[in-house]
Amino acid sequence: MKIETFYGPDIAPFIELLGRYRIEIFREYPYVYDGNMDYERKYLSRYPLASQSFLLLGRDASGIACAVTGIPLECELDEFKQTLLECGMSLENMYYLGEIMIRRELRGQGLGWKLLGHALQTMRDFGRFKHAVLCTVQRQQDHPLRPAGYVYNDRLWLKSGFESMPGVTVLFSWKDLGEQRETIKEMAYWIAPLASDS
Repeated sequence: MKIETFYGPDIAPFIELLGRYRIEIFREYPYVYDGNMDYERKYLSRYPLASQSFLLLGRDASGIACAVTGIPLECELDEFKQTLLECGMSLENMYYLGEIMIRRELRGQGLGWKLLGHALQTMRDFGRFKHAVLCTVQRQQDHPLRPAGYVYNDRLWLKSGFESMPGVTVLFSWKDLGEQRETIKEMAYWIAPLASDS
């Protein structure tokens, strides 16, 4: 499987494909996202407009095998920026890791570690970002859709240099599977240094 990197405007031809893939992957726990393409087109439209956004895309005979997205934090949705501004952080030197998505049958083989390393190096190569941040949804331990034995990706984040930011969260809403309307979820921030002097 070949993993290709696309930047800024070159991401535009993949918006439809990427949107459908996001809906497929995020139906799974812990997001259990009941997505639709109208929202996906709107959400992903920022990527082609940001010259330093990127898409890592792995494809095989079955379609998209894996994908990673990233965008300068100053180009992200206001909700994700406001929390960090309130913490006194400077957005222009921060990069937002949107998602790491891997098709189910390819997980557990080290691909996530490889993709995250590639993504962080891509951020460093831009030359102006000092920190990477990401957000993860928080679910109660007894959530009815949590699969038996489910393990969060905390170990992957920690191994890659991320640290949790205790008490720093953002509220974001989407419609879960089986819900009639959107509900608010709490998402926690993780941060990692990109520059050696960070």
